[in-house]
Amino acid sequence: MIDQNSARRLGSPIYLAIKARTRLLIERVGGVDVAIVLTRVGQSQLYDYGNDNKRDKFMPADVMADLEDFAGQPILSSFFAGRTSPESKTLPVVDHVLGLVEKVGATSAEIRAASHPDSPGGATRTPQESARILGTISAIEEELSALKSAVETGGA
Repeated sequence: MIDQNSARRLGSPIYLAIKARTRLLIERVGGVDVAIVLTRVGQSQLYDYGNDNKRDKFMPADVMADLEDFAGQPILSSFFAGRTSPESKTLPVVDHVLGLVEKVGATSAEIRAASHPDSPGGATRTPQESARILGTISAIEEELSALKSAVETGGA
């Protein structure tokens, strides 16, 4: 039996970058529930398109176009357009890292909105819950600082 992933022309980092960008696109339109309304595909297909373990399932161009139109950004198609540039050998890895960093930013904004005192549960945290949240934020800040340093020195 032929391993489907090893028979593919492009390397794994490229396919993983496509999956990461797909997840980011779905998040940018408001999540899977919103994407279902905007496209011709259902929930399971949308999850498969972003699932790293579903290497045979990728978002069709028309679905991508519908979501990007709503998002107002070429989040996934810009990845494909960028692959035609001379630096396309390094772009997929950089693009994957950028996708992950953008995801952290989007998640941070979502957390901040959910933590607002006017949001459900925002003002009802116990001191212990607040301490756990602050501890996790500190750990993330350390990781981001290490990432920033690595990028500045050319290591990431």
